[in-house]
Amino acid sequence: MQAPVPARHSTCSAASTKKNSDILYVNVEYISILLVTIIQILFIITALAEPVPILEAKPKSPPAADTVVAYIQAHPNDINPSCFFSGQTLVTTKKGKTTVTVKKTAESLLNKFKTDHGCHVIAEIVGKAGVSTGGLTDADWKKISKAFAQSVTGTVYVLLGKDVRSNSVWLADEKPALKTNGQVTSVQVYEIDTDGTVKKTSLTKGTM
Repeated sequence: MQAPVPARHSTCSAASTKKNSDILYVNVEYISILLVTIIQILFIITALAEPVPILEAKPKSPPAADTVVAYIQAHPNDINPSCFFSGQTLVTTKKGKTTVTVKKTAESLLNKFKTDHGCHVIAEIVGKAGVSTGGLTDADWKKISKAFAQSVTGTVYVLLGKDVRSNSVWLADEKPALKTNGQVTSVQVYEIDTDGTVKKTSLTKGTM
């Protein structure tokens, strides 16, 4: 009777399975170590990192002209009584036999004029509103001056030169606003004469 042949195939399969199990165990162990290392690194980074402050956007400041307009509308005691000015006059004087002609502007006489009448001028109000006059554009001045003329009350004092530009703020914005302002009870208009003196005219709110 022939002896049975050993089952080599079964032995090889068992050895292969054991080898695969060993490899799987090694891989799992390696992955576990790697994950632990990554977690430790992340923990260290988190601990060392400084918190990043959240910067809140600062509210934008309103345009300078709007700031002044708001001040004008909220502070009637600071704008009344009011005075306006515009234009220039060529003043002629004689020194001996010499005739001298100089240009005298309403602005150059404004300090004495506002002191005599106790009135407030637009540049003064711009300063009270906390705005620098140097940063205002022509459009800003037009907007502010119109709001000023629309907001004043009572008696208004005006100083003009004999020559007033046709595109001046006075003619384009302030004068029309004063004429339609129902809170203005009267307008006194003064003019720089050719001899340099300031004289009151017969012009009124309705006729100026």
